[in-house]
Amino acid sequence: MEHSSMRGRFCCAVANPTIKEIAIYFQENYKEYKMKIAKELTQGPEEGTKRDFTKLVKMGFEYKYGMKDVLDDSVACGRLFIWSSFSQVI
Repeated sequence: MEHSSMRGRFCCAVANPTIKEIAIYFQENYKEYKMKIAKELTQGPEEGTKRDFTKLVKMGFEYKYGMKDVLDDSVACGRLFIWSSFSQVI
């Protein structure tokens, strides 16, 4: 890094999806939840903001998880949370 004060100050997200993209992903991949996309979600931007992370990649940074991984893991976590909350009631 050119400036040591910049160390650790980077957004290292592989994707920056819009709420519309997230809603469509969940709707297409988790049909068991029968989600409907609210009209407000369909009126936003088509894509999230784009950033250039080539400098980080050239320095050796590697993305371990893509957008799909993050969203799928979020659903898995939610399922665990709901199950553990439910089991405490019983």
